[in-house]
Amino acid sequence: MGPAPALVAQLRAAKAEHRLDAAVLAEMPKVREDLGYPPLVTPTSQIVGSQAALNVMTGKRYSVVPTETTNYVMGLYGRPPGPIRDEVRRKILGNKEPITCRPADLLAPGLEEARREIGSLATSEEDVLSYALFPDLAREFLRSRQGG
Repeated sequence: MGPAPALVAQLRAAKAEHRLDAAVLAEMPKVREDLGYPPLVTPTSQIVGSQAALNVMTGKRYSVVPTETTNYVMGLYGRPPGPIRDEVRRKILGNKEPITCRPADLLAPGLEEARREIGSLATSEEDVLSYALFPDLAREFLRSRQGG
């Protein structure tokens, strides 16, 4: 599985597990630079932190990459403030090219389909929008409202 279990075991034996935290904190600015300086707010702060932890725990930078990091590098969170390092992008995406448009422009329109699906349970545009955003909850609510 790589050096992570051995490293953690060594740190535990030496009662120095806290050094793992220090290593992750030291890795975070490197990951942030690699990824084009994403803002450290949710969700990109978690993406940077998780990737830094994986880099430290595996002992190999970007050998394990969560879906969220891949989606960020692909451009699904929008354009980063700075450039993503080419070698990091290639390691994460391989031959895939990141998107360069507004990510929402890739979504198919769904309001008319939602309107058809919810049918007569919806009595307003708000009902249709509620269903489009939260289909299961909205359907349950609209059914209970219709039943009195």
